[in-house]
Amino acid sequence: HTQSERIKNLVDDLNLTVRLEYEMQPLHLKSFYLSSLIRKVVATTINSSEDERFSFDLLINDSLQSFQLTADESLFERALFNLINNSIQHNPEGCKIIITLETRNKHTVLEVKDTGSGFPNEVLMNLNHSSQMPTGTVHELGLFIVKQVSETSGCQIDFSNWDNGSCTTIIFGD
Repeated sequence: HTQSERIKNLVDDLNLTVRLEYEMQPLHLKSFYLSSLIRKVVATTINSSEDERFSFDLLINDSLQSFQLTADESLFERALFNLINNSIQHNPEGCKIIITLETRNKHTVLEVKDTGSGFPNEVLMNLNHSSQMPTGTVHELGLFIVKQVSETSGCQIDFSNWDNGSCTTIIFGD
């Protein structure tokens, strides 16, 4: 049952990637509070798993509690789940997942970092320097969806490694 569910999710991801790439995915744009969506995704993740190997730090700047994003909320929610699940799936020994929403250089920035093993260099190259669907691992497919959703939402995105693991930075606005 678990394996068939995993295959179904993979097929769904492939279909979504193709629909986004060819602009066949209908976008349901609306304004929503990004801080509320982030809290919802983190709470759902924590409540769906009682795995103590993973901990969360959620840091939302007070001035951004009322920040509204105009985008497809369900796609953006899926992107956030993909980022968090990527940290969980690729760090079986556990890690801390740090989610920050702050202002940098007059831009609103969402950062999802973990204290895990980081991204392999070939994954970083593919995600940051290619607009083509990855042909490598499933690891890349979920992150490619994050990239597509971010770009569809008018955001800049960067995948990197930091001293203690992986880091995905999404910059909103111009």
